[in-house]
Amino acid sequence: MKKWIVIAISLVLAVVCVDLCVTTLSGTLVWFVMQRHVRITVDGAPTDGYSDHLLRGSSDREHTHRIASVQLITVRHLNKRETFWIENADESTPIPQYCSAWVAPATPIFQVNVYNPPCFDVVREGEKAEEKPPTKCTLVFSGKEQIEFITQDGRKIRAVW
Repeated sequence: MKKWIVIAISLVLAVVCVDLCVTTLSGTLVWFVMQRHVRITVDGAPTDGYSDHLLRGSSDREHTHRIASVQLITVRHLNKRETFWIENADESTPIPQYCSAWVAPATPIFQVNVYNPPCFDVVREGEKAEEKPPTKCTLVFSGKEQIEFITQDGRKIRAVW
């Protein structure tokens, strides 16, 4: 009996591993890696948080254009975690956006489906589904390894990595 359980568990794990490999290689899934060494301030006061960077090589497919150069910054402020989606589409001017209800997981690595990114809400009206982009924040400053922006509620967030 134990032999069959071990075989069944091994088979399930093998199928999951093959599925993850195929979806990653096809570009359907991309992977983000946490970087805890980021320094984050909210209105000038240091706060806890982390940054997630796209794993190099996981965005080489043409249909991953939406998240080809994205960084996630998660801020812990007043016992609440908030994630900001920093999109750098043209490699010169990043666009910080607030993810509202979605918060990046506090795990060392996680995956994102390119067809349904977590920070973009899908609003359904009848049979028509429409994508609702996240709320944009006002960019104050950006550099090679830092960004500063103002949220919709007026907080100034600065991240240096």
